Amino acid sequence: MRKILIDGLLGLVLSAVLLGGVELALAFAGVGATGGGHLSRGFDPAASYIASVADDAGVFRTRYRDDGHDVTIRPKGGRARVLMFGGSNVRGFPVHLLGQRLEHHTNNAFQAVNLGCNGYGSERVAIVVDQALEQLEPDLLVVYTGHNEFTERGFADELESQWGAHGVILGESVKRLRTVRALAGWFSAEPESMPQTGPDAARAVEPRSRPDMAFNRLQYDETLAYFEAFERNLRGICAAARARGVRLVLGTPIYNRFSAPFSYSLPKGATQAAREAFVRLADEARSDYPPYFADLLSRRSVQRVHSKDWGREPSEPFATLDMPGWRACSGPLADFEPSLFGPSGWKPRIRATYAALAALHTGAEEAGERAALERAEAKLVLALEQLPDHPSALFELALVRTALKREAVEVAMLFEQSAGFDRAPRKANGIVHEILRSVAADHPEVLFVDTDALFRERSPMGLVGWEVMIDHCHMNPGAARILMNDLASAIAERWFQ
Repeated sequence: MRKILIDGLLGLVLSAVLLGGVELALAFAGVGATGGGHLSRGFDPAASYIASVADDAGVFRTRYRDDGHDVTIRPKGGRARVLMFGGSNVRGFPVHLLGQRLEHHTNNAFQAVNLGCNGYGSERVAIVVDQALEQLEPDLLVVYTGHNEFTERGFADELESQWGAHGVILGESVKRLRTVRALAGWFSAEPESMPQTGPDAARAVEPRSRPDMAFNRLQYDETLAYFEAFERNLRGICAAARARGVRLVLGTPIYNRFSAPFSYSLPKGATQAAREAFVRLADEARSDYPPYFADLLSRRSVQRVHSKDWGREPSEPFATLDMPGWRACSGPLADFEPSLFGPSGWKPRIRATYAALAALHTGAEEAGERAALERAEAKLVLALEQLPDHPSALFELALVRTALKREAVEVAMLFEQSAGFDRAPRKANGIVHEILRSVAADHPEVLFVDTDALFRERSPMGLVGWEVMIDHCHMNPGAARILMNDLASAIAERWFQ
């Protein structure tokens, strides 16, 4: 037994010496200096998510993950460098257009770089901002975040449950070895082309996470704790930019008011009688809904319209698409080309959703349907007297009152309340916007652009909907182009007059 232990230890020592020799040789050869993405998937501040490219002076590359979506940052060459950060919505933005519009407004030269990454919320954005400030010498940062606070946290929980904290650290240590990086490089080709922005990028799928399972039982006080973390991350970003003397823009994420809330647990503090009365009244109200409501009240993620459901077909002129639920907008949205993807690749639920929207905006024209909706309205009002903060009931009441042509301000308030009380939103809401506004107010050097307000002003009834969005939080390419111009105009007015 003793001999076996001695032989085993000797083998380990020899292996370590051999590995050390190989690492030293690779270091002299300049091989394996950098490798792919991290097991930590952006959550480790000590990991390097932006790295210089060996033998290419002044060139950097992101190292978010190993799926070919990383970004190469070329030297500035005398241009002002603008970096935009956020999640998959930013990843799909034509950020190059932001640079072009800034050049148009200011007659200066700009290099605009898209550092958005699918699924990233404020926690990981803050980490990447710190590293970008350290290495990329930016002149201007644009942060557009607030959709992914719960998606990101669900993904972080899943990562830790699969690997454990020590497992991620051990895996990262192994991946730092030049031997492992060299082998990875030999067996997998480095992507040669830059990732596209616009329609193709907008279809990118967020990392798999389990928020539907993990957050179904969240109570609202727990929800607010996530928003407190969001505020801390934003304040950290502001402090980091100020310390480096770099200009910072905070924009309010634009979200779809006609997308149903994601999580709506019953409050534990409510009495059993109140809970039972709420459930009974809500069920009675639903029995009076018109059939098309079913396509607007999808409760499970797999039943909802997602950005990937639009397929991969080339876009067609909007006039050829026959979108029955499309409402007329104003201002820059009055006659914009949304660049929606070709209908041959659409999932059936897209057509079903727009047909339901057409019926909703037409309203209850028949006496029988109107009477049924008025009964449903009365039941929902009584249900909300029992549980006033139930997001699904608020959303359903907003739909009912939209169909009944109630006051627009009243309807808009219900949609806003529904989004704000969502226990685990996968889109921004008024709370996110208010935090952004408050943080910016405390940092006068920061430019706050209420981009959501700009789009509300251009939308019917002040409600951003499916004319701008292709799911709950992603914009269609045409609307994203308008957003880039809005940001460029605000930046030019503030700093380049």
